[in-house]
Amino acid sequence: YMMACCGDRIIASPFAVLGSIGVITDIPNAYERLKQEGIEFQTVTAGDFKRTVTPTKKVTKEDLAKTESDIKEIFSLFKKFVKGQRPELDIEKVATGETWFGQDALDRHLCDELRTFDDVKLDLFEEGCEVLQVSYAPPPNTPLEALLQPAGSGKLVDLAKAALPLLKDLASL
Repeated sequence: YMMACCGDRIIASPFAVLGSIGVITDIPNAYERLKQEGIEFQTVTAGDFKRTVTPTKKVTKEDLAKTESDIKEIFSLFKKFVKGQRPELDIEKVATGETWFGQDALDRHLCDELRTFDDVKLDLFEEGCEVLQVSYAPPPNTPLEALLQPAGSGKLVDLAKAALPLLKDLASL
């Protein structure tokens, strides 16, 4: 949502999931298991809080408190940023980490309009905008395919693939 709220308008599909305004950190801790295996990590740092909660050290109450403090600060910055981008949003009501679908998101001002992607594209086209489409094409398998791909003919590529064994045989003569 942080990225979406930078737009002038947010148009969402009726079944889009919006929100999730919250912060999470999830760090596995293998300290006890490593200790059982006889593995000890030595970490050298400068600064009391350079390493707090990490996967390889025993977590202290101070480490946990610092991490919780950091998360709260990030959350505060996140809410301030979103509120700055969407002033009509009741940030305290939606900054719960929850998500909402289409109409519920619209009712909470998380989006400005509900429309499908195809409807938006069609309207833009009818307004005279140039509507482009991007599609994925796998990379060519051979240099010959690479030469033939810009021609845009899959059949030509298939024909070239079929001709490769013949060309190899001719080259060996």
